[in-house]
Amino acid sequence: AGYTIKEVADILLLDEDILIEEKSILRAFLNVYQQLPQEGLLSLLLREKDDASSTKLYGGFVHRFSIYTNAPRALSVLQKNPYHRASGPDGGALFFSKKIFTEIGGYDTSQPYYLDVGDLGPRAALFGYPTYVFTTYLGVHLGTVRKKNKQGWLWKYGFHFSGLSRMMFKNYTTKNLLLAYPFFCLFCIAKTVFNTIRHK
Repeated sequence: AGYTIKEVADILLLDEDILIEEKSILRAFLNVYQQLPQEGLLSLLLREKDDASSTKLYGGFVHRFSIYTNAPRALSVLQKNPYHRASGPDGGALFFSKKIFTEIGGYDTSQPYYLDVGDLGPRAALFGYPTYVFTTYLGVHLGTVRKKNKQGWLWKYGFHFSGLSRMMFKNYTTKNLLLAYPFFCLFCIAKTVFNTIRHK
């Protein structure tokens, strides 16, 4: 508190729906960050609030058609090492140097959802910065509660297609865009039909 962005050397982006009970989390982030083989983004291992044994929130990974959901993995397996490499971060709790944030251009603020951290990960990779997932401590994702409010969920979902499209057009090569984007469009159509029926 009381610091401006010009005065800090490192940044922790923390979503409002992430619970971290470890009081020394900033020191822990800094300690493991200094041990990484290469400077980059350091995402925190997360779990959903109703599952204390496994998680899908252990980083993003590149898939041929860019449509991929992690299979659940046991937390006991994921926490055997203090960190692991990933293709992109889970954005709930993300630590990195201010230098990286400035170099890659900071947040794309053109819309409020489905762009921010989803854009930082690919842009960092384009600049040669890897993503790691810090696994010693856990954050708890409380965001499933927001889905119970239909109007709030619909407002957020309205940015799904446009946000991810902008991220892809900004960061993908033409070859990868031609390969991935048609499948992404089909995926969004199917997802929207499913959610229209589900939410009436």
